[in-house]
Amino acid sequence: MEKDKILACLNLIKHLPPSKIHHNALALSNLIPDQADELLQRIDKPLEVATDPENGREYIQSEFNRDGDSFRSFWTNKYYPAIEDATYPSDYVRSLEQKANTLFAEYAKLYYQGGVHSTYFWDKEDGGFACAFLMKKEVDQTANIVKGIWDSINVIDVKFDNQKSSDKQRVQYTVTSSVILEMVLKKPEAGDVNISGSLSKSKAVDYLMEDKYVDEFHLRNIGKLVEDVEGDLRSSLDTIYVGKTKESLFKTRSVDGTYIMEKGKMDLAKQLVNMHK
Repeated sequence: MEKDKILACLNLIKHLPPSKIHHNALALSNLIPDQADELLQRIDKPLEVATDPENGREYIQSEFNRDGDSFRSFWTNKYYPAIEDATYPSDYVRSLEQKANTLFAEYAKLYYQGGVHSTYFWDKEDGGFACAFLMKKEVDQTANIVKGIWDSINVIDVKFDNQKSSDKQRVQYTVTSSVILEMVLKKPEAGDVNISGSLSKSKAVDYLMEDKYVDEFHLRNIGKLVEDVEGDLRSSLDTIYVGKTKESLFKTRSVDGTYIMEKGKMDLAKQLVNMHK
């Protein structure tokens, strides 16, 4: 019964505007105070950007680099504001985090043409590790585009099979990816349009561990998994949100207004959904 309440809240929040997720999440958590902490942890919230005061570079603040009210910057491995007894990744996992951020920077250039990215790694009690690949992309405003935001959250769990069935250890990678999209278009001749929502998808793969170049082995598998799932989510968003909005506009707007709205909407969609170019 308690689990059903959380699932109902999660299903409801998917149908509410992403720009009001923080407000709605708090309101829903007040309805189920005994499960409030679990609910808030499971809700994907729009990503927030901060600046590392030591080097002036931007990084993403999220649940994956938070300790209390402080957030760790992947650039310097320091928490801001500074706190005592903070949680840090082990030396090996931190080295993976640094390599992953270098790799993800190239990924962001290729698929998003910029934006703010952060990758965070942490140790698990079972001996494995987990990581989060985070991306925030804002589209430049134009005469018709008021706002365009794409938040991508990819959480990867890495589990090692200690019961070897062969000479090599088996490694399982499980990714849960979510995309939060918000597009606001304004045109006097056609009115206002807000296309917003979120989608999630999970996928698991496993491989036999390679004896050499272990770091490259992990990063290659994680990168490929994130790339595949994000590609599926981009296609789904194009079909579900942009496609459905297009259909609704044709049914409710005048021919001239629909044409103008459609042109502006597609300009924004090309920048956000078709970021492969």
